[in-house]
Amino acid sequence: MRLALDDWKGTWRWDLPVVVSDGRGSIRMAGPVASRSVDNGLLAFSGSVTHGAALTSLRSGGHEYLLSSYPNPGSFAWFRPFFGGVQPFVFQEEWPGNLYRERFRCREVRVGTWRGLRLATKASRSSLPAGVRVTADYVTRPGSPLVAAILEVRNGSRERQSFTAGFWSFLRFDRKGRCGVEFDRLRARDWTNPSGLGWSLADAGFAVFRARRAPRTLALSAADPARLEVFNLRGHGYHGLVQNEFALPPDEAATTIASFALVPHDRAPAYRVLRGLTRGSFEATRPR
Repeated sequence: MRLALDDWKGTWRWDLPVVVSDGRGSIRMAGPVASRSVDNGLLAFSGSVTHGAALTSLRSGGHEYLLSSYPNPGSFAWFRPFFGGVQPFVFQEEWPGNLYRERFRCREVRVGTWRGLRLATKASRSSLPAGVRVTADYVTRPGSPLVAAILEVRNGSRERQSFTAGFWSFLRFDRKGRCGVEFDRLRARDWTNPSGLGWSLADAGFAVFRARRAPRTLALSAADPARLEVFNLRGHGYHGLVQNEFALPPDEAATTIASFALVPHDRAPAYRVLRGLTRGSFEATRPR
């Protein structure tokens, strides 16, 4: 969209990126509270309170796009236990933490006009300080190719605390944990056929994952100030890590947002603008 502003000095023009979040359909939710599913007419996802508070499935047109060990933790490369999918993590010192030990509760949630699942806990079983609250919202819009993962960490302790938080994103294409990835790191890069361990930051917190036979690509974006890291696991395909570091005074909170867009490959670059998302982006939406 082009914006024009006229004043006494002349006319000023800007090209503004616009992403349409809606399509045809309605949002339907089903399943037990322990493993709830959301279907928006274009895509469907499932989240589980007993599986690391992770999204265990993201599917569209009969194709699955997440690699998950659901319903039981397993092993994958050097991950033990491995939950997979889109899994939140929060830790202070020992990477990657043990948030999965916590007991989560699930309920339906609205963030502005976005709807989905909220998986929440108050730390008592992991290595996090007692009283820290962690909330993972997975939300979408009717007919939308987008799913937003919104992670909030609130410091419920009496002292200032530092945290690292974000989401693992383990992806699956062509019924395998293999795909290629396109991203920028100082220059345009296109990684395929991994032969060893590879790990890289993605400029602008954006990467596009695709496979030859999959009808849609997955555009993954980390909202500023979080960063996106792209990695492969010795023949186990390419995956993403959205991560943020912050310090919180008592009773303060910080938010980390990752967005997932299932779109045709030629449309994927447009979703780079999701780098600018904030919680307010969702809360400011209004019904039509």
